[in-house]
Amino acid sequence: MSTTVYIVRHAQSVKDQGSESTRPLSNEGVIASKKLVHYFLDKNIKQVISSPYTRAEQTVEPLAKKLNLNIEIIDDLRECKFVADNQILSDSEVYPLVEKMFADENFSQDGAESFSQCQSRAFKILYTLLDDYQNQNIVLCSHGFLIMSLCNYFDKSYGFESLKKSSKPDLYELIFDDEKLKEISRINNLNM
Repeated sequence: MSTTVYIVRHAQSVKDQGSESTRPLSNEGVIASKKLVHYFLDKNIKQVISSPYTRAEQTVEPLAKKLNLNIEIIDDLRECKFVADNQILSDSEVYPLVEKMFADENFSQDGAESFSQCQSRAFKILYTLLDDYQNQNIVLCSHGFLIMSLCNYFDKSYGFESLKKSSKPDLYELIFDDEKLKEISRINNLNM
């Protein structure tokens, strides 16, 4: 038997409301989160798990509701802390920083998190979940950088360029035999 972990990158959010952790989905993101449900209806999902950030929770709320599941919130699925005060950064500010972080896994700004720290945090959570939900199918929702750092752990082709090409929402399927990864792939047929 195998465990399948579907990792969802949150849907489109607004950047002019709330803080980095509380900004909500945009209208487009709300619509996409409802459409995302259809992909999972025949996947026998046993648990929905999310970052504590509002945009991630809102992305999987329709799915959890449809499957009659509570969303398990895990703080360590939050996005990487790119700057000390964890402020909202524009794409033009964050992408050059992220490119440096992929190039040097130990680089971080003062008071922020490095690629390797974020990857380690994500990796530990993944293996806890593999123990907790062995031989089941689960969905977890997180953020682009954290997801790409986790995928990069298993397959170095998942890097900065992959992150730039990813969408919101986006979906990755990781299939494990016990704790050994058998397959990792980006799901391209979400019909959004």
